[in-house]
Amino acid sequence: MAKQLPQQVDWIIIGAGGSGLWLALELYLNGLLETHSLAIWEKDAHKTNDRTWCFWAKETDPFLDQIISKSWIRHEFEGQHVDLAPYQYHHIRSEDFYQACKNILNTQKNVFWVLDEVVELEEQKNAVQVKGKECNMTAKKVFNSAPLIPGKNMSLPKIDLWQSFVGYHVEWPEEVLDPESMKLMDFEVEQLGATQFMYVLPFGKKSALVELTRFGSEVLRKEEAHDILESYCKTIGSDFQIKDIEQAKIPMSNVFNNYKSHHPFRSRVIPLGTMGGAIKPSTGYGFLNMRAHAQEIAHALKQKSGIPKIHRPYRFRLYDQLLLNILVQQPEQGRPIFQRLFRNQPIQRILKFLDERTHMLEEAKIFTHLPAGIFLDQLLKEWRLK
Repeated sequence: MAKQLPQQVDWIIIGAGGSGLWLALELYLNGLLETHSLAIWEKDAHKTNDRTWCFWAKETDPFLDQIISKSWIRHEFEGQHVDLAPYQYHHIRSEDFYQACKNILNTQKNVFWVLDEVVELEEQKNAVQVKGKECNMTAKKVFNSAPLIPGKNMSLPKIDLWQSFVGYHVEWPEEVLDPESMKLMDFEVEQLGATQFMYVLPFGKKSALVELTRFGSEVLRKEEAHDILESYCKTIGSDFQIKDIEQAKIPMSNVFNNYKSHHPFRSRVIPLGTMGGAIKPSTGYGFLNMRAHAQEIAHALKQKSGIPKIHRPYRFRLYDQLLLNILVQQPEQGRPIFQRLFRNQPIQRILKFLDERTHMLEEAKIFTHLPAGIFLDQLLKEWRLK
């Protein structure tokens, strides 16, 4: 029997996706759901495997271990297989993540699920009213992972660059793959006026996710991707079957990064996920960033302190911005930049750099092997804009 929905709760999370469920889970782990009420609003009654998340890590934990569907210990680039140790690259089906979180949250009497679409947020003096198509509810704070809320923010900022992709889940009748080795970037495909590469995740010796990814101002369409994907799959094995297709796009922009460390104390609507700056602009990765942000928010609520924003060091924001500008203005440079990066740097240093954990000497070693003139030109343009 479904619980009767209250008219008022302590907190509302809008969106039962990655960032929303990470936050709900961290509220539970910090014991906050024993004394506070939470409503999770989700307009989709049947969230299935609508996306996949990948990340690399030196170690995982019991919760991640139960939902990781496949891990890889090697990376292949230009025919060379390189060990990732001490890292592994992991794949998670969103459906497994959703279900694992819901199994835990459904044991909590103070958690309420609202199947409704939010149409407006109305900030009041001491609360926020969430208005849906079917019901209304008030909360002290709202954590919003939705990109648009009518009446609050009617339009997204202009996005000049997108990471878009079309992926085929493919099966071959014969053993044609190394199930322990994946490909992050294979540039032996047409560039079509953008930066394009293949991304291959083998799930066994006969099956893989084969994905065409584009960094470009125009979003990749299925029709454009089909011939390239079909031709690439034939290089792996001539006879294959497409079992499923996935398609998505991710904004590549620094506009979602707010440089201040905390929201004003009076703030009652807190952005999560992409809108909260969890997605690294130059890569599109964000699964573990969402978790880290959720941990920080839960800790702040427990301590009754200010709600933190995702705050990235200035130099990493600058590195991202320089690369994004190059990809927008000189898309033909994307392929040689990434090829030189992977040819001249240990994969472990690249992953550490993308995690924004390198020190400046390591970063200098990376940039000395990249085309300095292009980056210096962009740096001068950035300075002129300041």
